[in-house]
Amino acid sequence: MTMNRVQLGKATLGVTAAALAALGAQGRGHVTQAAGSAKTATAAVAKAQTSRAKTTVLASSVTKVSPLTSGIQALQATNSSRYPKAVAGFLNQIISGAITGWTSHRILPSLTAAQAILESGWGGSSMATRYHNLFGMKGSYNGATVRVATREYYGGAYHTIYDNFRVYPNDAASIADHATVLATSARYANLIGVTNATTATNRIKADGYATAPDYPAKLRQLIATYRLTAWDQLAFQNAGGAGTGAGATTSSTAGVTYTVRRGDTLTAIARRYGTTVSALAALNGLKNPNVLMVGQKLVVKKATTTTTSSATTKPATKPTTTTKPATSTSKPAAKPTTATATKPAAKPTVTSPAVTYTVRAGDTLYAIARSHQTTVAKLVSLNKLANPNRIGVGQRLVIRAATTAVKATATQATTAKATPTKAAAKTTAKAAAAKTYVVRAGDTLWGIATRNHTTVAKLTAKNHLTNANYLRIGQRLVLA
Repeated sequence: MTMNRVQLGKATLGVTAAALAALGAQGRGHVTQAAGSAKTATAAVAKAQTSRAKTTVLASSVTKVSPLTSGIQALQATNSSRYPKAVAGFLNQIISGAITGWTSHRILPSLTAAQAILESGWGGSSMATRYHNLFGMKGSYNGATVRVATREYYGGAYHTIYDNFRVYPNDAASIADHATVLATSARYANLIGVTNATTATNRIKADGYATAPDYPAKLRQLIATYRLTAWDQLAFQNAGGAGTGAGATTSSTAGVTYTVRRGDTLTAIARRYGTTVSALAALNGLKNPNVLMVGQKLVVKKATTTTTSSATTKPATKPTTTTKPATSTSKPAAKPTTATATKPAAKPTVTSPAVTYTVRAGDTLYAIARSHQTTVAKLVSLNKLANPNRIGVGQRLVIRAATTAVKATATQATTAKATPTKAAAKTTAKAAAAKTYVVRAGDTLWGIATRNHTTVAKLTAKNHLTNANYLRIGQRLVLA
């Protein structure tokens, strides 16, 4: 600053000297013109002073870059120097959103990145380029959806089906929605806070996100090849979670407590500990379950009291008995009387009603199966569907069949064992007759296999089929 003032002073003196020289050269008749020149030069100096002051203000207003931002920038620079332009460009595009998925919802960044790469083909798939759907997410996003063909693996083979997929306004929305869905769906609750990439990739396959058997292996290969665990470490360092991926948990005789971290919700905490929002709210006296403070300590589980007997406790007195213990010469116990055997149970019958679902516009069998924690194969079998791709609006589907448990008395159990009922005999005869199947219009090998509790591979082998996609109406297939 001292140097700037000296230079500015010199400039001012130079202008003054130039003005005086002009006065001397022009004479008295040109005093006004010379003064005008001096005034112009002085204004230029003032303008320079003002510009310098503005520059100083701008420089002082620059904010310091956060460690997380600088860390992301460092990873982006490493990607650009290490990988081809297209690869580095895609990685650098998704890195910020993937790490935000951890800070907001505790979804592992390396899992998010690997899925985005695999599902979108490095951002080059039609779903990614047209609809910004990087993860193959089904359903609709803010009402926006598109119906396209996709391949699903079931029954030992890949099949092409049509389903609804989400349409996003941009890639950033797709990445954010991916983390939200995984964190808020009960199906994927076991992914929240996982810090190990192998565990995360195995769990997301087991949860039903993808049907391909080699899905976890492909994700792990991408994570290793492109060093995506470095993204995890950066997220842990700046948002917590190294080692556990969750807030601090304390377990003692006083119960289990949890310390709230940034981004936590009561719903996510409840899922993590296998409890409910209402239970947590009641335990902690929360008036508003949507308001949590970072650092707040929540009671997750009540204290439990366990009583153990000490060495000084007197042993319980021996129970008195009115009958002598049996000896080797005693007679065998008498058979129970008819009155004892026919005594009815307190609750002889427990019935669980059937669960059904009415198909709505835009529904697919796959989406219905996922939302009800079941499989397409089970729904096809329960509802005897000839084609899983054809379901109609208003159609009522059985999700789970009604179950009836009868607690038989001693007499009933003996009778049932001794003599099979007519219903049992009828079932046996039906099973014997169901060893073959005659192909009908609209049948597929997969549908036949599913309805008869077998597989496409077994039917193909038993019937020596050269083409599993070709069946003739009236053709008789061996089922077992």
